[in-house]
Amino acid sequence: MTSSLWHRLGRSANRRRRGPAAVALAMLLSLLMLGQVLAKTMIGNDGGGGYTLVTCWDGSNPGQSGCPPKPSLAIDATFTTSYTRTFYWTISNDEGGNYGGYFGDEWLHEYVISVDKTHSIDRWLVAGTIVIENPSTHTAKISYVQDEISGAGAADVDCGVAFPYDLPGGQDLTCSFSASLEGGPATNTAGVVTTGNVLGNSGSSPITFPGSPTLINDEIDVEDNNDSWHFTDNATVSYDEPFDCFGESPITNTATIVQTGQSDSATVTVTCISDTSGLLIIDNYTYPEGG
Repeated sequence: MTSSLWHRLGRSANRRRRGPAAVALAMLLSLLMLGQVLAKTMIGNDGGGGYTLVTCWDGSNPGQSGCPPKPSLAIDATFTTSYTRTFYWTISNDEGGNYGGYFGDEWLHEYVISVDKTHSIDRWLVAGTIVIENPSTHTAKISYVQDEISGAGAADVDCGVAFPYDLPGGQDLTCSFSASLEGGPATNTAGVVTTGNVLGNSGSSPITFPGSPTLINDEIDVEDNNDSWHFTDNATVSYDEPFDCFGESPITNTATIVQTGQSDSATVTVTCISDTSGLLIIDNYTYPEGG
């Protein structure tokens, strides 16, 4: 019994002697594990067998949680759409005339003005702005800005700056864009591409158009030197205008479509003689007759 008691006491004392060593070993193991974490997050292989201290893209130390993510630019595109049907016209002002005779004679010249509504063209247009914002404190190095429309390809983009372009932190850049489509609906995708520590971005939104077109030049107004008319379709108008020897000559009458600026002219020339001593020949006719 005495032997068993001493055996138990000796084993208990031995456990007490190993207690501080176990604590030291545990502390060493903890330090080794922390060193591994730091090695993974704060140092990297320099390629030559050695190690160097690693810093994040923004100059900070990674820490146990690693480097912070790079910031991205914000991009927003707004636009308006239009669907139009444009009508095209032609105009003619029939031939002028040559008149001759004595002072006191008077002639009537008939002006004949015709318009033809030839055809129409439908157009689907989209135009708007792209706003690029740099919400970070770092300068963004923008390579280019683009806008793509499904079914139409690349839109015309104008940012008013030369690329590559540096966009400071907290600043924004506004671009305009426009495109012509063959119809709708479609999808608009605006994007900004960068290099460096501030990332680019992109965004898409649907494009819809009105269900019916806005009519352009469906009706027209015509003016000439003497009168004006309103037309909704093909038409011809005529009227007589008096001429005599006391007016200006030649006189050019120009008929113009107000909405388009298209025009056509006819010229009237009047030549007069004061007595029968002279002869005047116009268009194979002799004035006075029998002279």
